[in-house]
Amino acid sequence: MVVVEEAAMMFGLTQRRVFQLVEGGTVHFAETDAGATLVCVASMTGESDANAISLATGEKV
Repeated sequence: MVVVEEAAMMFGLTQRRVFQLVEGGTVHFAETDAGATLVCVASMTGESDANAISLATGEKV
Protein backbone atom coordinates (compact mmCIF):
# COMPACT_ATOMS: atom_id res chain seq x y z
CA MET A 1 0.00 0.00 0.00
CA VAL A 2 1.19 3.48 -0.84
CA VAL A 3 0.05 7.02 -0.04
CA VAL A 4 -2.20 8.75 -2.55
CA GLU A 5 0.58 11.02 -3.81
CA GLU A 6 2.79 8.03 -4.64
CA ALA A 7 -0.09 6.13 -6.29
CA ALA A 8 -0.83 9.15 -8.46
CA MET A 9 2.79 9.38 -9.59
CA MET A 10 3.05 5.62 -10.22
CA PHE A 11 -0.02 5.55 -12.45
CA GLY A 12 0.21 8.99 -14.05
CA LEU A 13 -3.00 10.18 -12.42
CA THR A 14 -3.88 13.22 -10.38
CA GLN A 15 -4.34 12.81 -6.66
CA ARG A 16 -7.94 13.87 -7.15
CA ARG A 17 -8.47 10.98 -9.60
CA VAL A 18 -6.97 8.51 -7.12
CA PHE A 19 -9.38 9.75 -4.46
CA GLN A 20 -12.26 9.38 -6.94
CA LEU A 21 -11.26 5.75 -7.51
CA VAL A 22 -11.11 5.19 -3.75
CA GLU A 23 -14.48 6.86 -3.16
CA GLY A 24 -16.04 4.93 -6.02
CA GLY A 25 -14.89 1.62 -4.58
CA THR A 26 -12.71 0.83 -7.58
CA VAL A 27 -9.53 0.32 -5.55
CA HIS A 28 -8.82 -0.98 -2.08
CA PHE A 29 -7.63 1.45 0.55
CA ALA A 30 -6.98 1.89 4.24
CA GLU A 31 -6.78 4.90 6.48
CA THR A 32 -4.07 5.31 9.10
CA ASP A 33 -4.74 6.50 12.64
CA ALA A 34 -3.26 9.83 11.57
CA GLY A 35 -5.84 10.12 8.76
CA ALA A 36 -3.62 9.34 5.77
CA THR A 37 -5.18 7.31 2.96
CA LEU A 38 -3.18 4.32 1.72
CA VAL A 39 -4.03 2.84 -1.67
CA CYS A 40 -3.58 -0.82 -2.59
CA VAL A 41 -1.30 -1.00 -5.64
CA ALA A 42 -2.41 -4.55 -6.43
CA SER A 43 -6.04 -3.46 -6.76
CA MET A 44 -5.00 -0.66 -9.12
CA THR A 45 -3.08 -3.04 -11.37
CA GLY A 46 -5.63 -5.85 -11.27
CA GLU A 47 -3.41 -8.30 -9.42
CA SER A 48 -5.92 -8.74 -6.61
CA ASP A 49 -9.30 -8.75 -8.38
CA ALA A 50 -11.40 -7.35 -11.20
CA ASN A 51 -11.46 -3.82 -9.78
CA ALA A 52 -8.44 -2.73 -11.79
CA ILE A 53 -7.95 0.53 -13.61
CA SER A 54 -6.37 1.00 -16.99
CA LEU A 55 -2.92 2.52 -16.71
CA ALA A 56 -3.54 4.29 -20.01
CA THR A 57 -6.86 5.94 -19.15
CA GLY A 58 -7.26 5.76 -15.39
CA GLU A 59 -10.70 4.23 -15.94
CA LYS A 60 -12.08 0.98 -14.54
CA VAL A 61 -11.59 -1.95 -16.90
